[in-house]
Amino acid sequence: MALHSADGEKALVVSRLSAPFSLRIEPVGRWYEAYVRRQQHGFRSHHSSSGSSSSSASEGSLSSDEEDEDFLLTLDPSEWKKQDHYKVLGLGNLRHKATFQDIKKAFRKKVLKHHPDKKSSKTDSKESKLSEQSLFACITIANDILSNKTKRRAYDSVDPFFDDSIPSVSANSKSNFFEVFGPVFERNAR
Repeated sequence: MALHSADGEKALVVSRLSAPFSLRIEPVGRWYEAYVRRQQHGFRSHHSSSGSSSSSASEGSLSSDEEDEDFLLTLDPSEWKKQDHYKVLGLGNLRHKATFQDIKKAFRKKVLKHHPDKKSSKTDSKESKLSEQSLFACITIANDILSNKTKRRAYDSVDPFFDDSIPSVSANSKSNFFEVFGPVFERNAR
């Protein structure tokens, strides 16, 4: 329905509407994929589906605290350049694949466990207080480096635990190129 002209104005027709036509649209893209995922799994929003999968993936990938306790007690904050920041935060399994959410969650977990103010101050000796403070300093330094995008990229570029190995070229590797060299490209895509 066209709008009526105001009092004293003439209505002017500029062009006609085009005839309707059929058009085949192929549903693609990330928003359509999110829509289908919600329909299949019964999620109501995009955030609930992605949040639950990333949290469950990060839960399984965090290394256990008992394994890291001995490592954490050997740390010296003055040698922060030599320490394995991922292992300090308990992300030794993920390394460069850890998301910023994983780093944030691991840091909070370590802070809750090792913050000097959380420890009982009357029963501890000065030496244990200093070791707790130095341990907390190492955790803070690791978080500072891994939370900063530029510093993390610089740290990842010289990661001594990165697997640089390349499979040897053979007749099998030429025929199965993607199966043999795919993991190498995936590792180096960081």
